[in-house]
Amino acid sequence: MGIPRLISTLEPFAVRGPLEGDDLVIDGPALAYHVLYICRRNRIGQPSYDLLGRTTVSWLDKLSSHSSIKAIYFDGHLPPAKLPVRMERMVKSTSQLNQFYSSCTGGRPGRHLSQGEETDIDLFTSQQPENKQLLPPSFLVPAIIDALRQTDKYGSLVHQVPGEADAFCARHVATYGGIVLTSDSDLLVHDLAEGKVIFFRDIHLIGGKSGLECLFYDPRAICRKLGIPIEDALRLGYEVSRAHHASISQITRDCKQPLADEEEYKEFCREYLHHETSPVPTTEDGTLLHLECLDPRLSELALQLGNSNLDGQDARIFLPVLIENPLLGSAWEQSTPVRQLAYTMYRWAVPGQTSSVQEYRRVNMHQQKGRAVGMLPKDDAYAAIEDLLHLMKRVRMLGKDTPLSFWLTLSLVLDIRECQDREKKSRSLRMVGQSRTVPGWSSESNVSWDLIHLTAQLQAAYYSFRILQQILSLCSETTWESISPQVWDLHKELVELPPLTEFPDTQRTVEFLGRAQEFGIMKVLGEFVNVELEPETSSRKRSKTKKRKNGDEQAEVGSKRVAKQAIHTGRNMFSLLSDE
Repeated sequence: MGIPRLISTLEPFAVRGPLEGDDLVIDGPALAYHVLYICRRNRIGQPSYDLLGRTTVSWLDKLSSHSSIKAIYFDGHLPPAKLPVRMERMVKSTSQLNQFYSSCTGGRPGRHLSQGEETDIDLFTSQQPENKQLLPPSFLVPAIIDALRQTDKYGSLVHQVPGEADAFCARHVATYGGIVLTSDSDLLVHDLAEGKVIFFRDIHLIGGKSGLECLFYDPRAICRKLGIPIEDALRLGYEVSRAHHASISQITRDCKQPLADEEEYKEFCREYLHHETSPVPTTEDGTLLHLECLDPRLSELALQLGNSNLDGQDARIFLPVLIENPLLGSAWEQSTPVRQLAYTMYRWAVPGQTSSVQEYRRVNMHQQKGRAVGMLPKDDAYAAIEDLLHLMKRVRMLGKDTPLSFWLTLSLVLDIRECQDREKKSRSLRMVGQSRTVPGWSSESNVSWDLIHLTAQLQAAYYSFRILQQILSLCSETTWESISPQVWDLHKELVELPPLTEFPDTQRTVEFLGRAQEFGIMKVLGEFVNVELEPETSSRKRSKTKKRKNGDEQAEVGSKRVAKQAIHTGRNMFSLLSDE
């Protein structure tokens, strides 16, 4: 979160100069959000993951033409002490979603949801973003990581670490020298030895757009200018955090006085002096867990589940906030069983005691608990794998003579089938059945919240398959074959999952629905579910909405419930998928 006003307080002591020939270490998450800001300054409110990736590479190419990029660090572990900060961010994101909905309850313009035509990006434009209410893309950071890893130039520089990126950036610069490139003011109080800090916002073009100029923050030089000991950089940050509106002269005087509260100061310093990292667990292969295989949020969970010191506590995963209708149940709900299978299979890959995961989706208050997702007994997990493989085979066979997307169709089948198994109506089926009435895509046309929510459900399903895919990549074919040959069969199916750049956005969903009837989607769905659409009464709608509000984020999906459902539906774990 950084220290409020620390940058503006110290800015008069920064030195302006050209960026040329320096060794740079980059704060990865800050880079991702800077690239998003660049796109929005170019009046692209909701850039595609493809555009975000290309813009990141272009920006780094410009940077590397003047300096040498040594490393790009991304968070892979959430220290327990940072849990309140994460909860605060989740509450803020959920509040943003609520405001995004309430400002246009009748729908949103297409340009606020998906970017249509994408033009060239001015990497250093001074324009201001058009709309500051927009939410960030749900999978922003993993999409940037994917884009970097696919390049020969930057792939080897990307490091997902068992700690926080800023701490690893600081350690790198303190050890090898160089400059940290970040947006986080915390780097000004870390021990950088002779290292310096540049903030993304302070990099500008000079010399007929051929060179780069920036502000250099040298913590040691700043301390000397202020007349305080170099080792008091932490004290400087502490005094600014206590008195946001004090002048620099007052803060300097405070630094030279005895501490008013030594315990408070020690607590403040702990984060910067003791960089908490997580031990990396060993898989069934006997090898260290390969964090590079996992998205950051999944890496956080994997390290928790591999930690023998959890003392029976549930591990936590903070699922990305989706752009969805906040009056309905979480769009993550329908795909819970896919993730439940993934958590179970991780437990097979990395043995441990924890048997439940707390999922945080939409978080409305800091004290809110996540939704407990229990891991499956082995027999139920085997049955679930068999059922999913069988379903994949049938969907692929029935759709082979049509241009219908296999993964979109599979996601719809899972949703609709399980809703009907639980005697609930599927919103997805209703949307597909009414697809002839869905207007064609336009960046200026209004998109209904029903369609926005359907897109979020499809994104959640795709990402749940991605979680399962990444878990299965942690062990070798030999290891999975020794557990069950079907596990490796599932791995081979999931290798074909589209990358984040091809995940469904609102535009793709509209285009899919526009062609669905022409390509015979109802006939394909009819092989799995009852496709007869029934009118839904307003009283039933109100009843269901009330139930969703009361139940959202509260119910527990546990092993006992899974076993009971499996018996009822012929051991089909995916019968847990519900309408919302």
